[in-house]
Amino acid sequence: MLNGIVGGWRLSTILLVQSGPYDTPFIFFDSSGNGQFGGFNRPDVGGRNPNNFQHTRTQFWNPNVYSCPGDPPGGGLANDFLSCSNVIGRFGNARVGSLIGPKTVNLSLGLAKDFQLTERFKLKFESSFTNIPNHPNFDDPRNNLTETETLPNNTTVGTFGKVLASRLGDAGGNRVGQLALRIEF
Repeated sequence: MLNGIVGGWRLSTILLVQSGPYDTPFIFFDSSGNGQFGGFNRPDVGGRNPNNFQHTRTQFWNPNVYSCPGDPPGGGLANDFLSCSNVIGRFGNARVGSLIGPKTVNLSLGLAKDFQLTERFKLKFESSFTNIPNHPNFDDPRNNLTETETLPNNTTVGTFGKVLASRLGDAGGNRVGQLALRIEF
């Protein structure tokens, strides 16, 4: 009887550990003057790595390494990306995929057992849980240097590098569990 309750459990786990996705910084300004890409272009980057930064939800990448194409390097936040106006006949020099997004760590677990009730009837218990430690996994930060938002005090701030949400579902979303009981005969 004790072995029927304690023994025979099946445990399954999935551990998902991913490096952050690669992303590309962009500005909404056509510095090349060719009218392609709907005005989306890459900024200039001045020597420093935007990923070498204290990552937080409000500022995941360093915006101070970027400037409008053709402007002196290091303009960063002091540089008003909304007023980029130098049509210099070239694209910005920021590399495609140069931004590394947030990592994902997710541990999921399943637990199941069959209970033989009679010779003909069997009770099946199954459960599954995603993100057991309930570790927050950030979604991709905003990568548009020209995008802004207005705060409640009417201050306008840039959203570059800001994380607006956490990942959803099996890709590292919040903890979710489900239980099932099934009778087979």
